[in-house]
Amino acid sequence: MSDSSDKPGARQPEPEARPIRDTTRNLIEAIWLDAWPRAGAIVDFGLDSQAHYEAIYYGVREGEITPEALDAALGKGDRLTALARSAPSNPHRDIVFRTSWDAILPRAAHTGPDEGRRPPSEIVDRQKHRSPEQDHDRPHEKSRGRD
Repeated sequence: MSDSSDKPGARQPEPEARPIRDTTRNLIEAIWLDAWPRAGAIVDFGLDSQAHYEAIYYGVREGEITPEALDAALGKGDRLTALARSAPSNPHRDIVFRTSWDAILPRAAHTGPDEGRRPPSEIVDRQKHRSPEQDHDRPHEKSRGRD
């Protein structure tokens, strides 16, 4: 018995998409609820003003900015700026985004799609899940009587 995907013109399964990060999901949900997102999304997406929020807001609501594109731009002011400016519904055409990540990491780190940068929310999550072996180099722990 042959599989239906063997037939000419049969729809092939889509490759699995990279999951959207919680911070991005929070921003998208906030946009659809017409509310401000949590502090992590405000910081990671450089939402420094109402104009910054609106520049992303209208593009998402009109389907001009996808969740995947927004997630790929998380923490990257230059990419957020380009994304917002490319959305025809953006009422703030000259908007410039800057994130805390732009100040922390050099511009060269912004070049590749997977340059290894993690948003602050992921760094905090990793610290919560440290093993006891990973804690041996933490000097503040030794001062609490640990040997």
